[in-house]
Amino acid sequence: MGLEQELADFNGKFEASAPSGAAAFLNSKIGKLMIDFPFDRVLKPGDLAPEFRLPGGTGETISLFETLADGPIVLMTEKNNLTFDVLSDIGNVVARKFGLVYKMPDDLKAAYSSFGVDLMVINGDESWELPKPITTSASLQKQLSMH
Repeated sequence: MGLEQELADFNGKFEASAPSGAAAFLNSKIGKLMIDFPFDRVLKPGDLAPEFRLPGGTGETISLFETLADGPIVLMTEKNNLTFDVLSDIGNVVARKFGLVYKMPDDLKAAYSSFGVDLMVINGDESWELPKPITTSASLQKQLSMH
């Protein structure tokens, strides 16, 4: 099963089991976060990607610049029999360098907590911050790979 189908299944189960109006509330809050996200702080095509070293899935440390020497890479992807390294950005240190971190607003934090979602446990810190999921265009991927 692909990631899109997994997300659709998860959302369907959540909407069926969540209290009345909860899914609509969360969807509207998440939509507002995406609209209000400060994209002016996100790296743009042509910007030099900052070097970083992050732990991979098997404990090794992966360097962006060393990995780019072998060709283009995909940043922050996970799951399902992957043929590439999955990196762990504890505390969103690297995501912050790319301008991709947002803080969960208090009302959304309370809603997630009421459903048993505790980002402090999931993320391993008390920030209630998340990285903005993004995809990059082929041209940005090429430019990042050339630096």
